[in-house]
Amino acid sequence: MKSMQELDDLTGTPARPTSINQMRSQRAELVERMKGILAASERRNAPLTETQTAEFRDLDLQIEDLTARIQAKEQSDRTVAINAMQENAQVDGWADRAATAILNMSEHRAVVSGSIDIPQLVSPNVVADPYNPNRLIDLLVNREVLRGNAYEYLQQTVRTNNANVVADDGEKPTSVFTVASVDDRARVIAHLSEALPLRLLQDHRDLRTWLDTEMREGVLDGLETQVATGNGIGENLGGVTEVSGTTPVAFDTDRITSIRKGRTALQVLHEQPTAVAMHPADAEAIDLVREGSDGGFLSAATDLDPVFGGLQRVITTSIPEGTAVVADWSQCRLYIREGVRLDVDTSSGDLFAKNQVRMRAEMRAGFAVLRPQAFAIVALAASGGD
Repeated sequence: MKSMQELDDLTGTPARPTSINQMRSQRAELVERMKGILAASERRNAPLTETQTAEFRDLDLQIEDLTARIQAKEQSDRTVAINAMQENAQVDGWADRAATAILNMSEHRAVVSGSIDIPQLVSPNVVADPYNPNRLIDLLVNREVLRGNAYEYLQQTVRTNNANVVADDGEKPTSVFTVASVDDRARVIAHLSEALPLRLLQDHRDLRTWLDTEMREGVLDGLETQVATGNGIGENLGGVTEVSGTTPVAFDTDRITSIRKGRTALQVLHEQPTAVAMHPADAEAIDLVREGSDGGFLSAATDLDPVFGGLQRVITTSIPEGTAVVADWSQCRLYIREGVRLDVDTSSGDLFAKNQVRMRAEMRAGFAVLRPQAFAIVALAASGGD
């Protein structure tokens, strides 16, 4: 058996996987092959043969090489993430900037009704693949700034590669890569606060915390819900679980088996999934699976590596319980038309008399699924039950 380096030398073409997910997936496959060699020896109740010993050592070297490269890649990704955080400090400091702008709305530091623009609640620029993503939005690495409200994109509806060997003077096969032009527009995502005591706005720290945990999170939750389950009707965006042309994967045995089937379904289509998104209840059920009735948790060991193949996991209530989305998330695009506008009202109705304030936060954004087949919609429960 040739090592990856030997294959490189023989073919002149790198045989190594390049992305961290591919490296993790290949490492998991090599580990399974090593386990298979040991299991075969145990079944025969005999020591490893010379051939098996050589193959085992070769696999061990490849795993060692992949582990070193994964660690280097992880360190590199961390550096990229840190740089991105520094470059996009405006995004992370949204609540602080919003609080400062509100408190400065009046020259005399008295909060009055008005409107302020607080851009970059979500970075509008293309971002690197996330390291330990916390939100579904983190997976949307393909982003674009809109100069107007409307936008057009190309959606690939058929992807059939018929490339093959061709004899001299023979007719070349035709591959079918069908794309359709889709026109869409940005939608407003907004929410209002209840009437609050005006004194909340007189302390920068309290105001910043409230803006971050309530107004900011509310807008992001609304955007995530649309990206996940928007039905494209009326003012709804077309979310990944509702757009036509995705890859359906039926429930098979249990959640873990079904997710692995989702990876296979995409691999058969020559898609490279980058992450899996699921509801917290489904993630909990997977994390609590034990080896046997009273064994250790599978999630505490490497036994789930062959299932997820190193894919990032995002746990979000935006994905319906009983469903997982295994996907190449670069095959969708987030459009940002307007960062966030924050409106402050202290004078309408009874607000002035009661010394209260209401706020409205809103953004304008669009969403496109560029290649629906790259999104496997996996059922994690049998029809009618778990």
